Amino acid sequence: MEKNTFISNNPTGSQPVVTDFTAKSNEAQYILLGDTTLEKVDTPDYTGDGNCVVYKHNDNEDKDEKIVVWSQAEYDFLEKQYDKNYTVHPSLWNNGRNNHLNGVFRVHDEMPIFQVRGYDMANISFVYTGKSWLIFDTLMSGECTQVAVDLFNDYLDKKYNNNYAKVGKETIEAVIVSHSHIDHYGGLQTLKDINGGELIIYAPKGFEQHAVSENLYAGVAMGRRASYQYGTGLAACPCGRISIGIGQGQSKGTVGYLRPSFEVDEVFMNSHDHDFKGTKETGRRYLVFGNVRLYFQLTPGTEAPAEMNNYLEFYQDGQLVHRALWMAENCNGTLHNLYTLRGAQVRDAKAWSDFLMQTLSLWPDAEVVFQAHNWPRVNAVNKENAVNGYLFRTAAAYKYLNDQCLLYMNQGFKPDEIAEKVRLPKPLECTPYLRPYYGTLKHNARAVYQRYLGWYDANPVHLDPLPEKERAEKYAALLLQPAENLVKQIEAEYKQGNYRFVADVCYQLLLGKAPNDEFYRDYLANSLQQLGFLAESGIWRNSYLSGAGEVREGTPQQKPSVAPLLNDDGTYKMPLSSMMRNMSNEMLLDYLAIVLDTDKASALGAEALWSQKSKPATTDFYLGITSMTSESSDDTQLFHVSIEYGVLLYRKILDEDISSPVKVILTRENLYSLIANIGNNANIKKIVGGLTGDDRAISLLQQIFCYMVNINRYATFDIMQPCNDRYYQWVEKCAGMLEESYDNISVISFDTAYSLSENDKDCWNSTGCELVDAGIIDDLYFFSETPAEEYEKIGYDETFYKYQYCETLYECYKYLAGNYVPDSGTQFVKFCIDMVEPYVNRFRRKPGERPDGATPKGEGRGAEYYPFDEDDLNTWKKYCLQVFGCMDTNKDIRYIYNENIRFCGNGDTSNKNPGIGQDGEFYGSELLHFLYLCYRFLYDYKHKTIG
Repeated sequence: MEKNTFISNNPTGSQPVVTDFTAKSNEAQYILLGDTTLEKVDTPDYTGDGNCVVYKHNDNEDKDEKIVVWSQAEYDFLEKQYDKNYTVHPSLWNNGRNNHLNGVFRVHDEMPIFQVRGYDMANISFVYTGKSWLIFDTLMSGECTQVAVDLFNDYLDKKYNNNYAKVGKETIEAVIVSHSHIDHYGGLQTLKDINGGELIIYAPKGFEQHAVSENLYAGVAMGRRASYQYGTGLAACPCGRISIGIGQGQSKGTVGYLRPSFEVDEVFMNSHDHDFKGTKETGRRYLVFGNVRLYFQLTPGTEAPAEMNNYLEFYQDGQLVHRALWMAENCNGTLHNLYTLRGAQVRDAKAWSDFLMQTLSLWPDAEVVFQAHNWPRVNAVNKENAVNGYLFRTAAAYKYLNDQCLLYMNQGFKPDEIAEKVRLPKPLECTPYLRPYYGTLKHNARAVYQRYLGWYDANPVHLDPLPEKERAEKYAALLLQPAENLVKQIEAEYKQGNYRFVADVCYQLLLGKAPNDEFYRDYLANSLQQLGFLAESGIWRNSYLSGAGEVREGTPQQKPSVAPLLNDDGTYKMPLSSMMRNMSNEMLLDYLAIVLDTDKASALGAEALWSQKSKPATTDFYLGITSMTSESSDDTQLFHVSIEYGVLLYRKILDEDISSPVKVILTRENLYSLIANIGNNANIKKIVGGLTGDDRAISLLQQIFCYMVNINRYATFDIMQPCNDRYYQWVEKCAGMLEESYDNISVISFDTAYSLSENDKDCWNSTGCELVDAGIIDDLYFFSETPAEEYEKIGYDETFYKYQYCETLYECYKYLAGNYVPDSGTQFVKFCIDMVEPYVNRFRRKPGERPDGATPKGEGRGAEYYPFDEDDLNTWKKYCLQVFGCMDTNKDIRYIYNENIRFCGNGDTSNKNPGIGQDGEFYGSELLHFLYLCYRFLYDYKHKTIG
């Protein structure tokens, strides 16, 4: 073991301590992940001696001493099957094993593109132009770069004889440095030496500025922080370093920086002083290197402040024969960082997504995509386009992060609340190259918050907190006191003027619902008030005093300042003074993407049902927007709008790009009216009913707007208490009221309506209808087109059918359970939810109008039923039924299954066997009741764990 390394933070100092909780959680992940989420990667074409250990000589003392700067040998343990000591998440183990594969790889069988992977954190890529080589990125150190080139030359010699020139003197035509991170340019000096002292380097505009600012100005701070991110002090072993997602870690060799020969930007590409050819549109200018045309796409503000992608066309005898795409570090085999833990500028998730969509627009015909980390994606005959799917889903993931976090921010959620709440749509979450091996949803969500709103969550308790050590000392002193002295200690701290600490303590005690809450509320408000009186800053004073006021009086209820403007048909009208009237069409579409409820909109798709082997749930249409009042105006801008698992993406197109007639035209006034009426689905239906265009496109547009959230209703969200705590209390009250009727409703038939009691009607009208208006309980009729007529909405007539009752409870407890964190106690229930919940979408609209084309069996309200898809049915029988019936299973989990059969069997007049999955089929009420019980289990489990 290297000096100054350690195995783990192990209290015994011997074998690692793995608690039962950790072991069972990782074991459950190992069982449940299966093969769909774990990626298998091709083995290398050539590995040399298979050692992959890189050394450098000690320049200070003994020059014959060799120092290891990179070693894959220490990761040999990853070549074994998953280590069932359960010290590693099984998915991360698989990623580490894939990154451990090292050697020379041919990227495509018919293109002269090669990579050396596994010889540093990044890849070095070689493209043959007919006589010489283009090299895309170097490795991080000169030593690793040299060894990688030597290995590649050895491979060329043994595999191809003299078909390719070796990488050596004057055979490197140019180096393309993709971006300003050190692991991609640290070997430039070595390549210059290999090439005989000359080297042409192309880099994106701003490369040098950002390379210096990132690695010099904040270099010391970043370097120390990076030692934690990369696990520099950890040994490579099952209880230490495994992988960082994009590689095994950093090499420790010599960095050789060179200034680029050219920084590429639009001006440079259109200059007459260079050999660029092609038209001047973005992405259409190219350089010629032998048989290769090289196109450039600048992507600033994505994975790095200065970055670019490249498109390659290969010619033979003057004919275009192949196309490839180099994606720099904008796509990888993992979800990337919007904020990197070592420290860096926060990245723009929207820009990242937009540039990926631009890549798709520019070059949709690439046959292979390769990048600076991990492995390529290659299109296969008669299979889904792997390249475009890779770009599109990655764009959808970053767009989702941006839009959903902004929606939560506008609803009043704080950074930590958003981090707990946000979750990728299930199909994206299960996509192997979007797993959180490097970036995670939680710290990326905080990054989006930081980008738009900064470090401060608007709660004045957090405006000027005590330094960490002082705060800890005061808390320790407080906690060591007898409980009965707590009030006296707080009073004493207040008298001494320690208002920051008193406000902090009292706020925490209020959040924890500690007894004597009125005392803590008074001292919290008083402390904030005194801090306001002391503040020299006017805005600090205002913040403290506003917080004190809301602690005492509660959050003010929003009151409209003026009556809404109405159109002739009774729909709302956007004021002429609205800022939105001066926004571009693209900005309006961006706004709509933010207010779209992704969870509900995931029902929209060519296949709304997700299963382990289904195709992407994508739907799209063409939207024309004109600034004139006439829909036939010549200034119409056309957009290709796509819904990918509920995420709205778009790209601007020309008329000739339209490949199908699915199109709808909107005037700007139409669009303003739709935006002004978000949240009122009846009005949306009126407006959409007056549009012209393809019926399917109009129907999709209507559904999209019905899944949008009116964020204006959150204009006075809670700041001094958890976000929308009042809604949480209302949902609990509503769910509790409905559950009092549980036994009565269990015995009614599908087509019998149940009326609420007078007391329950009062409760519903005071809470339930508010929850419908807030979108927490869906107002869409379960078995009809969207939106429904007023009388068909759940509960508005104070009656429930069985399926309506189950759906309401399902949505209540889904809200209450929140973004549950699965562990050994909830893993199985999570798996069942993930498998069956997508089937809910099959009941959302009338037969024949459902996006997956599924046709139900049975007729009549609530009597429709569907079979499981074959793969899901097999999984259910082989796994779920066994676990449900196992005597060792948690009794609460057995209860879910048994109670589902009892509840759905009561009142059933058919001859079918009730209960989800018994016969491989399910009614809507069975499905909804099962999901209600699952989410109720998670809610109870969360409260039991906290308690």
